[in-house]
Amino acid sequence: MFHDSSPSCFPIGSNRSTLRLGEPLVHFKEKIMKNLFLVLMFVLLGCGSQAYGQYKGLADSDIVCEKCTPDQLTEESEGIRKAARALVDYTGSDLMPDYSPVTIHVSQDGACSSGASPYADYGYICLYSYEKHALPCSDCAPVTELPSQVMMVHEGLHEWFKGRVEFNYNLEEGFCKFVSVDVTKILEFINSQGHDIDTSPCIHSESESTKLVQGLCSLGLTPDNVREILRNTDENVKIKGAPLTIKEFSELVTGVMRRDATPAFRDANLL
Repeated sequence: MFHDSSPSCFPIGSNRSTLRLGEPLVHFKEKIMKNLFLVLMFVLLGCGSQAYGQYKGLADSDIVCEKCTPDQLTEESEGIRKAARALVDYTGSDLMPDYSPVTIHVSQDGACSSGASPYADYGYICLYSYEKHALPCSDCAPVTELPSQVMMVHEGLHEWFKGRVEFNYNLEEGFCKFVSVDVTKILEFINSQGHDIDTSPCIHSESESTKLVQGLCSLGLTPDNVREILRNTDENVKIKGAPLTIKEFSELVTGVMRRDATPAFRDANLL
């Protein structure tokens, strides 16, 4: 299996505190306190936690592929990391610390053995993008470009929701579809290949899992609304110190849209 890891931080330990013969004890204690302060700052700035394997942002995730050649993994990784950075920019925040790190599996393997649709679970994402990108396609975007990374953005947002809103697949799925279309501009890319379709990220297919966002779209949901909803969600979670309930999330959506979103949540059987 080939493996693409993000660069790690430099290890701590270059400045050791050693008591030298004849050195006053008070000076030695000052050196210890100074080094402890440097270590603390190292951790708070985020590098220390990464060095000890405690946290990695979505774009720094380990990416593995059993079937890829090294060149294929390099290309897949470039596209995946580009999509992850675009998603973090869209939401204004990264994965919650309790749900990091995530390992991204490009192909079917021991962890992602079903070979079915892509999905996100605790600690890993199964994309099956190797299998998809292996199919002949004359008008597909290169794997390094965002229009080929719809599922990475989609499943990445499922991971983003973890720890922020109490889990409900039918709440998340519509937002994941909306955001993945908006971030990757896949519909605009399709039109650039000679097609003529509606490029709105609003969900047009009838599905129980997208009923919420369909209802919100009928109220005038826009990409700017969705960005604000996700950014406000992160801010409210920081204030509350716990995931939002679905009721709290519905009230937040109402506040952003300035339209009562409660009926849309009720119609989707979420309240």
